[in-house]
Amino acid sequence: MTERVIRAARHPCTSILGHPTGRLLLGREPYAIDMDRVLDACAECGCAIEINANPHRLDLDWRLVRKAISLGIPIVIGPDAHSERQLEYTRFGVDIARKGWARPADVLNCRSWGIFSSSPKPKNPAAPCKRARVTPIPFSCRVFFASVHFRSPFRGSSF
Repeated sequence: MTERVIRAARHPCTSILGHPTGRLLLGREPYAIDMDRVLDACAECGCAIEINANPHRLDLDWRLVRKAISLGIPIVIGPDAHSERQLEYTRFGVDIARKGWARPADVLNCRSWGIFSSSPKPKNPAAPCKRARVTPIPFSCRVFFASVHFRSPFRGSSF
């Protein structure tokens, strides 16, 4: 299974590896994969990795977030929302990112629209694939990600 996930991360059309371990809390164990090798492959090919913030998944352990950041892998926080209300799950992903020592600069969601929409890019722009149309993130969401969630309650300022 490790090789399969690495092949997916290295595919020229893959920009972000989502649901990296496939776990469902109290429902399904994570895939039997070597996450160190998967993270090394993501770092090598420029693939970002997702923190799935849905409380039924919380699918990227904070220790793996820390390792991903140390390897220079961009992080994406996805709420795995199936309704507007579930967008609030983002807070759980931010908590995991912060516990893994992520800074706003490490999280693609915290970047300006211009930077976010242009990265991550397919590793091979000539590859025969179609990228999904990306809808701009409303300004209020960027502020929500960058200023509300990455403010330290202990120091009273952003870290």
